[in-house]
Amino acid sequence: MQHHLRFVFLVLLLICPFVPNARASNNGTKTDSLRAVYNSMAVLSKQLSPLADYAQMRAIYSELPDYRPYGSCVDNVEKARQEGDLVEAKRLLDECLLKEWVNLSVHFQALRVYVSLKDTAQQEYHLKVAQALVGAIQMSGTGRDAETAMDVLYAGEEYDMLLSYGVEFKMQSLKYVGDSSYDVMQGIDENGQPVTYWFRVDKLLGWLRKTMRDK
Repeated sequence: MQHHLRFVFLVLLLICPFVPNARASNNGTKTDSLRAVYNSMAVLSKQLSPLADYAQMRAIYSELPDYRPYGSCVDNVEKARQEGDLVEAKRLLDECLLKEWVNLSVHFQALRVYVSLKDTAQQEYHLKVAQALVGAIQMSGTGRDAETAMDVLYAGEEYDMLLSYGVEFKMQSLKYVGDSSYDVMQGIDENGQPVTYWFRVDKLLGWLRKTMRDK
């Protein structure tokens, strides 16, 4: 059954390549097909299945109109948590997870909410998803320079990657190398040493340019 599911994913990916389609009449079909693949992968992820391909799932999601890299719902969840309204924080978190399942920051926020709720089962669950998302981001590079930069879909993911490395954030700068844009994050590691990580933000800025152009 697992091999059959993977075969179906591969077939769908082959018939829906991630390239702009010049024929507007096909855009809806392409989007529907991509969303079907994404939804199937998200189900596997939510089941903590070893078949879940987080890197591919993130790549697909970034091609969907649902992708919104700015104005994440995470801030509203944290505001409710800080105010002590854990019922509202949980409600907002559930909405956030539906919208941005592939956003690492959402699962880090879920950890904070469930620590406040003292729900260890959910803490462990979202920790596993967060670890898988960290692994998917690490697959894109080590982040040591522009050539090995890590790809992120949301700005908040940069800070959470630093957090996962035990790095205290100090400074951020935007740099351009070739045709790509990078957030260069500087911080202090657990040994008190300065470290620098490069994050490629082409997806975020590409979305922003497209949004501005379409207005």
